[in-house]
Amino acid sequence: MNLCLTISLCFIPQYLVVLLLLLQSVYCYFSSGQSQLIGPPRPILAIVGDDIILPSHLDPAVDAFGITVEWARPDLKPRFVHVWRDGVNLLINQNPSYIGRTSLFMDKLKNGDVSLKLSKVKLSDEGKYRCFIPSLGRDTIIQEAFIQLNVGESVSRHGLRNCTEQSLYCIVAFMTPITEKSLLLSLLIRCCLLSCHQREQKQQWSGFRV
Repeated sequence: MNLCLTISLCFIPQYLVVLLLLLQSVYCYFSSGQSQLIGPPRPILAIVGDDIILPSHLDPAVDAFGITVEWARPDLKPRFVHVWRDGVNLLINQNPSYIGRTSLFMDKLKNGDVSLKLSKVKLSDEGKYRCFIPSLGRDTIIQEAFIQLNVGESVSRHGLRNCTEQSLYCIVAFMTPITEKSLLLSLLIRCCLLSCHQREQKQQWSGFRV
């Protein structure tokens, strides 16, 4: 193998050999130790009023405390949800809808964890979020990660007693992908709704009799 390679190199112009070796060195230099910004493989599900985390981290871990981390929603104006720069929160251009509801985990930034905490989730928070790190130095490539947040409304006792068939389908549709477990859960929900409805009718009938 080495003999064949040596013979082949003899027929290649010297400047091409030098160029190939140079390209190999550059590739090894930039590819070694590079970190990638990793997001969740599936959408994040939340209920209105919840405090949730949009996870994102650097792998291999790189100290992210002194760099720039931008969380944004491309469909909004202004698009910025939260910006961390040079060790401080930079919220001048933050979208008004997120004021006072976003934060990073400062004690975890040094371990490459750039996850965003979003408090008191609203229906309007649903959408695609972009985590972007403009520059991390020579050992890390410029990266971005997209996280989809889906938000649903909670079901109160009063709401449960008055749920319609359409509401049930909405709950089932929220469970993706459809599996045997989700179908079984939808059946249990249907039974609960029917039981609540029958109990409510019985209470109303008892009231009329009194």
